[in-house]
Amino acid sequence: MTPNIKTIANPVLMALTEPVRKGVLRRIEAMERELAFLAAKEDRRVFALRRNGWSEERLQLLFVLNSIYQQVLGPLQGASRGGPEGLGKSVAIRHGSASFSSKTSGATLNALKDFNEMMSSLGFEREHLNLNTCEDIVFRLYGATNEPSERGE
Repeated sequence: MTPNIKTIANPVLMALTEPVRKGVLRRIEAMERELAFLAAKEDRRVFALRRNGWSEERLQLLFVLNSIYQQVLGPLQGASRGGPEGLGKSVAIRHGSASFSSKTSGATLNALKDFNEMMSSLGFEREHLNLNTCEDIVFRLYGATNEPSERGE
């Protein structure tokens, strides 16, 4: 991560337990390595993204947010929704050291709402959170920023 991205990410990362933080960092680092690999092999999609304003820092920020969602917020969101039989509502769900009931699910859903608003204000789409790898992100961003004729269609 660049120093600017570290400054942005550290408050959130330091609030996580060590095992969760390590998992998030491993995921971010894997995406950064994959981006470096794609750039080294002169992937046309990476160059097109850069021409369209997707700097290395902006991509790294997306990797951080995506990783936090995938490793932390996504599982919490799933546990907070509750199932048809009252799971998470009348019957608490345990996720790691956290327990989810009707009391805690409201706070989690509010945090997710704030996170989604932040994503939107940064110009990222909600769908970017559901992508699993750097390649998936590059593919989606490239498809969204280029006209069909530029993609070879």
